[in-house]
Amino acid sequence: MEPLILLSQRSQFEKAMREVCGAHPAWSAYVIGGTLSDVMMSLPDNDPWRQCSARLGRKTVGARPPIRDGARLPDGTRLGTSASFRDTLGTPTDEDLSLDPGYGPISIDLTPVSEALLAFGGAGWQISSEAVSATLTQGEVTSAVDDLANLPGVRTLVHAPIYTYGIPALRWAAFRRRSYGVSPDDPWLAESLYRWSWRAGRILGAMDWDEHMVDVRIEAERLDPMDDARF
Repeated sequence: MEPLILLSQRSQFEKAMREVCGAHPAWSAYVIGGTLSDVMMSLPDNDPWRQCSARLGRKTVGARPPIRDGARLPDGTRLGTSASFRDTLGTPTDEDLSLDPGYGPISIDLTPVSEALLAFGGAGWQISSEAVSATLTQGEVTSAVDDLANLPGVRTLVHAPIYTYGIPALRWAAFRRRSYGVSPDDPWLAESLYRWSWRAGRILGAMDWDEHMVDVRIEAERLDPMDDARF
């Protein structure tokens, strides 16, 4: 969440998170799936991102899921492209989105699998976590940060599709929330991650937990619709 963290530090943090996702996939699916749902469902009620249709293998959500992995907005366009932010960020100021401060974090499209997870996040924590867990059967790609962590002399990256596909989806969800004017240091994301790291252990241990508080906290953090006159 903090952009000023040194790249070398961020690389190690990301690598450590990948290792956790590889070693504890069931726990990680609840943490990432639950947090993703918290963030997606905290978007305004009229946000089109909350009305998406998606497919991930045989899992589907929404009225019109695509025939292949991925997600579609209500108007039929892809969810995982920068164009899905035009309604909150306006028109980019540069053709090269990586040079636009507003679009830089989402200048590279999501993979179809991450795109699908983003949409499943709007269907509640259980469905979201199941979808994240389903990525274990997917082949995976690595990011530039992964490649940096895998330089000579560093241990080979572990196989962790939950990290590869889940983290980008969570990042886009957080940025969507931020596109409504929420501060970059928005405490909801950190709070949600903390809560789900605890809840995941309770769920896997078949212990009682604050399930009734999930909707209560989401409602408390839900954003108001954007003023149509903003642009």
